[in-house]
Amino acid sequence: MISEHGAEVGIAALCKAFGEPRASWYRTRRPRIVCAEPRQSARRLSQVEEHQVLETLNSGRFRDMAPGEIYAILLDEDRYLCSERTMYRTEVYKLANCKSIRCTSSKEQGGFGREYIRVSV
Repeated sequence: MISEHGAEVGIAALCKAFGEPRASWYRTRRPRIVCAEPRQSARRLSQVEEHQVLETLNSGRFRDMAPGEIYAILLDEDRYLCSERTMYRTEVYKLANCKSIRCTSSKEQGGFGREYIRVSV
C-alpha cells in the first residue's frame, strides 16, 4: 500500500498513517547484501607450524607456563616459533589445554555475571 501510493502522498506521511517506522519500510526494500566468505591471511601459520607450536606449548617443560613466559624462554634459546600473540591466539592451544565454563553464581558472589573459569584438561 505504501509503495503504491508513495509517489502521490509521500512515504513519510503514509508510514506515519499506518504506524510503520519509515526506516523499517526502507530497510525492507533495500537489496540484501551477500557477505563473502572470510579470507585466510597469507601470514597465517601452516598446519605444520601450528602443530609445532602446539607441541611446544603442551610439552612437559612448558605445560604450566603462560605463552609469554614460553616465548621469552624460546627467544633466550634462539628459537622463534611465532609471536607471543599468536601463541595466545592459537585456537588449537586453547581447545587442547583448557575449556571455559560459565560461572552461574558470579552475580550472587558480587561479580558481573559473565565470568569464566579456566579448567585444565
